[in-house]
Order: sequence, then structure tokens, then C-alpha cells
Amino acid sequence: MTLLTDTNSVEHVLFVYAAVIALGMALGRIKVFGVSLGVSFVLFAGLAASYVGITVNPTGLAYLRDFGLALFVFSIGLQVGPSFFSSFKRGGMQLNLLALLAVAASLVVTILLYFAFSDKIDLAQMLGVHYGAVTNTPGLGATQEALAVLGYQGDDIAVAYACAYPLGVVGIIGTAIALRFIFRINVAEEDRAWELAEKASDDAPIYFQVKVTNSGINGQTIRKIRDFIGRPFICSRVMHAGEITSPNPDTAIYMNDHLRIVAGKEANPKIVKGDSFVRVLHTMEKGDVIEIVTSPTPTVKLNGDNILNQVDRLSRFAPLKVQSGGNDYSYEADYGDNVLHVVLHYYNHYLGV
Repeated sequence: MTLLTDTNSVEHVLFVYAAVIALGMALGRIKVFGVSLGVSFVLFAGLAASYVGITVNPTGLAYLRDFGLALFVFSIGLQVGPSFFSSFKRGGMQLNLLALLAVAASLVVTILLYFAFSDKIDLAQMLGVHYGAVTNTPGLGATQEALAVLGYQGDDIAVAYACAYPLGVVGIIGTAIALRFIFRINVAEEDRAWELAEKASDDAPIYFQVKVTNSGINGQTIRKIRDFIGRPFICSRVMHAGEITSPNPDTAIYMNDHLRIVAGKEANPKIVKGDSFVRVLHTMEKGDVIEIVTSPTPTVKLNGDNILNQVDRLSRFAPLKVQSGGNDYSYEADYGDNVLHVVLHYYNHYLGV
């Protein structure tokens, strides 16, 4: 019976939390005009439970509140952390400036409302209204901690937060729907455009497997091989004599070993003949085809488009022409040169009879 009657028991606290969260999640899946509140409905379930008199131990309530907030903030950081700094290269600075503008605007509105209603609501409660209106739960937690340090003894600002939060959620959803119709936004088209933009800016590494057939590196360590090649790569797995292991830089590589390599995309490919070369300053994507023509008119094309302006200024086309006798060509790149397919074509031209 302590599960239902003893508000100080751990069992009662866990039962109440589980029941309220389950009810909120279930009701949050219900769609009205194609819109559902999702996890936000848990707040409304909590408000209903409190209204009918369901309570828990205040100490347990405070602990679970802070612990849940810590998990929430940690999850957000874990989710966006890998792309946080790289996002600054793709409009992240602009988004952060817009976020600062939105925060500043909301603070200005809050201050104006406080002065307008200062005779009816104190500053602490107005802050609760502010964080509820912008649905900023971490901000509420930080403000509660700050007020506790300052010795605040007034009403709990969570009440003001809870009163403003439903309108904040509905307002945000309503605004998004209104903007969609006002500007005639096609969500499916926006999703496709976003996916294309992500693919265009994707810096994900490439993975491939190789078999050691060059006796020159037999018995050499991965560190020495990397230094010799002069290009960055990571060997994540080695299969030697049928056994797969995770190597380190000092692991030796032997003939017929199978390696799983992680490397960057093909960067600045170059065709070399003797001391001369033609180098294209471009990072290749999957499916890219670069065509280099040395004669009669030097041209360089990427997927059929002329990119002669992306050729290294030190490149020389004439020495790369096929001459009578032996012709020794090689292919290089800043990194990733062992994952590209290279084809050399020669067209014989007769001069006279």
C-alpha cells in the first residue's frame, strides 16, 4: 500500500513519475489537425496530477527535477556536439546571431511587461513567465538556483512557468503553421533541399579495404608506412593469418594482410610524368569524373564542365604528351589517391603520309 499512500516512499515517487510520464506520452501522440504536442504533453499530465492532489516528497521531487534537467541538457549536447563547431562553416555564425537577437528581443519584451504589471507581479514571477513562454526549461532551472542563492522566499516561479508554457507551446506551433501557409512553404521540398545541402557539405571519411601485395612494406609499422606515403589515413582493422585485430601505429604489416582504411576524400588529384604534372585543385565527391586532355587543346573537365580555372598554375600540359618510346605516368593526390579509378587514353595522330 505504500506505493499509493506513502508520499515519502521511493516506490510512490517512482510510480507517480512513471504514470504521469506514460500518460503524457500517450496523449501527446494524439494529433489535432495534423499536429501533436509530443513530449510536451507530459507537462499537462503533471499539471492535471497536481490539480487532483497527487503529490510526492519535496526532496525527491527536487532531486529528480535536477537529475532530469541534467540528462536533458546532456542529451542535447551529445546530439549536436559532433557538428557544433563544423556548423560555423555552414551558416552557424548566422544562426547564432539570430538566436542572440531572439533572446535579446524576448528579454526586452519581458522587461517591458514587468514595468507594465509591476504592481501585480514581481520580477521573479515574470522571469517564470518568460521562460515558460519561450519553453526554456534549462533557463528555469538556472533561475531557480540563482534565486535560491539570493535567498528568494517568494512564490515558486515554476507556477508562473507552468501557466505560460502551454501558451508558449501552442504559440510556437501556431506560428510555424502560419508561416508555412503565409510563405507557401512546401515541407517536402525543404527536406529535399536540406538533404542535398548536407550531402554537398558532407566531410564524412571514406572506408575501403586493401590487401598487402607490395613486398617493400612487408614488416613495416603503420607509422612508418604513413610517414613514407606522406598522406593521412587511419587503419582501423587488420586481418593477419585469419585473425582480426585493432592495430596501433606501431603494429607491423605483412604480406597478404587485409587492412580496413579510413581516409579523407580525394583532394587535389595530379597526373605526373617525370618532373611535370597537371594538378586539379578540387576535392572529389563520389561519382565525380575529371577528364584531362593534353593535346591538341589543353582542357580539364569535371563531370563534363570546364574547370580549367581550378588547375594549379604550375601545371604543364605539353610534357605530358605521349612520346615515342617509354612513357612513365603516375597518379598522386594530397590524400585519398588509392581509392580512385584512373584511365589513360592515347589517340594516335598521323602527320602526312
